[in-house]
Parts: sequence; structure tokens; C-alpha cells
Amino acid sequence: MGNGKDVLFWKDVWVGNEDLKSKFPRLYSLCGNKECNLESCGEWVNDSWEWKLVWRRGLFDWEKSHEVQLLQEVHGKAPILSIEDSRVWKVGKDSEFSVKSVYAKLRDPYEGDILFVSL
Repeated sequence: MGNGKDVLFWKDVWVGNEDLKSKFPRLYSLCGNKECNLESCGEWVNDSWEWKLVWRRGLFDWEKSHEVQLLQEVHGKAPILSIEDSRVWKVGKDSEFSVKSVYAKLRDPYEGDILFVSL
């Protein structure tokens, strides 16, 4: 991930091996902006990135524990303003794109993934 302008917080795989809407479906259903990019989900405060997630209503106590898990998952991840977002194909040898790697992905959709990384 770079500046976070082209990475969707909930729908793209940018942390771990699964998108956050699948990993935290309850929180996704309660989020105020399902299409938000990383850049709009937080801000830099005193040289530290702080996530600012918006909910449609106050969270119940049991939902707050999910929020804590989510924030732990994204802790330490922050947009890098000076770098553009880029995608990496994580299927082929050395993450190189090839027709063979596409064929392998089509045969086994769970083989590898396309992830956001900063270069």
C-alpha cells in the first residue's frame, strides 16, 4: 500500500490474506461508508496514523470487542503519502504475472492473491 487513495479499506486485501469485510462481517454491516479508501479512514496526528472508523450507530459491547480485533489487525499499517498505491500478483513464481499463473489461479481461486504493497 502507498498513499491509500486506490485501496478500499473493507473490500481490498491489504492486510493479511482476506478482505476486512469478510473477516469482520458484523462491523462491515455497521460501517458508515462501505466504499471508503484507506486515506479517508484515518488521519496523521503528531506523526502517528490514527484510524477513524465511522459507524451508523453506537456499537454494543460485544461489537466493540470486534472493533478492538479489527484495530489490532490494522495497527501499525498506515498510508505512505509520498508513494502511489500499486498491486502485486502473488500467484506465479517470484510474484511475476504470466498466462500460466492466471491459468493456475482460475483452476484454484484460493491459490495466491493480489495484494497491495508499497514498493
